[in-house]
Amino acid sequence: MLSFIVKIGLAPFRRDVTPRPGIFNWEKAEERGQRVTEYIRKNFADDNVSFIGTESITPTGVLATEEDALKAAAYFQEEKADAVFLINCNFGNEEAAGLLAQTLKKPVLLWAPVDEEFAPDGMRYTDSQCGLFGVSRMLQRLNIPFSYIEKLAGYRTKLLQKDLPLLPL
Repeated sequence: MLSFIVKIGLAPFRRDVTPRPGIFNWEKAEERGQRVTEYIRKNFADDNVSFIGTESITPTGVLATEEDALKAAAYFQEEKADAVFLINCNFGNEEAAGLLAQTLKKPVLLWAPVDEEFAPDGMRYTDSQCGLFGVSRMLQRLNIPFSYIEKLAGYRTKLLQKDLPLLPL
């Protein structure tokens, strides 16, 4: 019988858009990052799968800068993470996400929750899906192989459990 234990580093990212209030709202991105990582831990950790996060890196646990990415890479290496799960919480920071993946040199899974909240005029506060294009393109430019969970209605769905095995181990 196959016996394995996998430790996955959860790395929620946001773009720092402090000078542009409203669009790609960083507060909503941090809220999403915390909700999503809590959900993943609660619903998918078991005897064979554990998760480590970035709560010790930033006050909210959501990465926003290249400095955050390097600290997360060092922490994941210290904790002996087997893979990294990049979670785009708003438009995302492709430079930081790429730097984390490049430094860590572990399998990468990329995902973003579908935007759930819109302003009355239709503006998105997060635009996570669009940010996936930037992050995935950066990973391609850096020649970093990755898997991607696609077409989920939101992180609340159990489809995530079915798609987690896409992580190339």
